[in-house]
Amino acid sequence: MNPCTPSAGSAADIALVPQQVLEDGEVVILTLKPSLWLIPLSCWPVAAVAAAGAVVVNLARPSGSESIVYALCLGAVALKTGLATLNWLGRLYVLTNRRVLTIRGVWRCEVGHCLLEHLREIRAAAAFDECLVRVGSLAFLSTSRATVETSWDHVSRPEGLRQDILDAVAHYRP
Repeated sequence: MNPCTPSAGSAADIALVPQQVLEDGEVVILTLKPSLWLIPLSCWPVAAVAAAGAVVVNLARPSGSESIVYALCLGAVALKTGLATLNWLGRLYVLTNRRVLTIRGVWRCEVGHCLLEHLREIRAAAAFDECLVRVGSLAFLSTSRATVETSWDHVSRPEGLRQDILDAVAHYRP
């Protein structure tokens, strides 16, 4: 479906957007969650360190302490996975007829936004590990600030999404 049409967001997607975030007359065009790859991409460094620790303990073989170290390593990976899952659950990216929004937080909602009328550029980028799984980030730069106004991280097909957003912005920009 064309993201330029106001009906592009399904009722379920629009229901995800906290109503206090939207302004009067604002129409939701697109809602998007980060790719589920966010979770393993966030966890692999902790898992790698934990695995290295387990290998070192296995090679050193101190008597009686292996199970404690293995449990600590497993606990660290489980904790990081849980936090990454909460991070994924608490993120929502929204394109409206007026703004690009980044909503973060499970318990406390933080909103980053860039007005479409001030949108200067959308940059697509991907780190090496993101390229391996075909995800990336979009950075939204505005005319009012020299820095990134907000960003959509770990999104699938960032280049195609960038073009979809540019088409929608061209359609809705005053």
